[in-house]
Amino acid sequence: MKGLIVKSSTWNGKVCKVGIPGNAVHVHIIIAYGQTGSWCVGGLRMPGEEHLSWEGGELSVGDEIEVVFAEFSQATPPVGCESHDSLKTRMAAAMENSEENWQWKLDRYKELERLLFGKVE
Repeated sequence: MKGLIVKSSTWNGKVCKVGIPGNAVHVHIIIAYGQTGSWCVGGLRMPGEEHLSWEGGELSVGDEIEVVFAEFSQATPPVGCESHDSLKTRMAAAMENSEENWQWKLDRYKELERLLFGKVE
């Protein structure tokens, strides 16, 4: 199968082979508002709409992630598997109009206003 061989400076030499025969895999690297970073490796197995996840973690300045497109016979077993429906349910719950969610939206709005228009509180 074709997939990704992933190495991270935070894994102490561990290597992860990520692949799902005939399906898609990906690496996500996220820098949250220029502050903290995280990353994850995952994929979607069809039919069944199962989201598989492999290793990932927090990022600090200087961390390195090496990704190689490769062909191999067997992937590293995923550390998680979740159905698409359970993810949709969890996302819907996260978007509810809780006090915490409204505060996050307000904080995000103020940050965007500051970035876009140079307004300072």
